[in-house]
Amino acid sequence: MKIKFFGSGCINCDKVYEELLKAIKNMGKDYEVEYISDIKTMIEYGIIMQPAIVIDEKIISQGENLKAEDIEKLIKNTCIKL
Repeated sequence: MKIKFFGSGCINCDKVYEELLKAIKNMGKDYEVEYISDIKTMIEYGIIMQPAIVIDEKIISQGENLKAEDIEKLIKNTCIKL
């Protein structure tokens, strides 16, 4: 599973990124995570609000200040659907 995190580098984006890493660690997984701050790439993915999380090329969250527990649920639900 490949996870892409889209953020501008602002405080809120960095907090959610840290929560994402915490969620992955809590799940005992070793998913590859890429932090993307390039506006052009965000537009290509259809990201209109940050922070955003993309799993296997599917947007699962954008514009939300999620906690690790919320992210874990999103990851688990996304894995079931894929």
